[in-house]
Amino acid sequence: MGYYAAPEDSERIRAAFIAARNAGRPYRSLSDFQLEAILDQVVRLEAELNGGRPFEGAPAHSLSPGRPME
Repeated sequence: MGYYAAPEDSERIRAAFIAARNAGRPYRSLSDFQLEAILDQVVRLEAELNGGRPFEGAPAHSLSPGRPME
């Protein structure tokens, strides 16, 4: 699973990860840090849009690959 981020957003993400690790947060990797942030957003959306229940899984092929052409 991957995503596109503008270079300045990528720099902020890396800086936040480094700051969190330097502050003693237990992230083993940048991937762990990103996963936690994404899952926090999923929980918020489940609460807002799905009555607080977990969303049912969606297979990978349910999304189109890559960014849409502009």
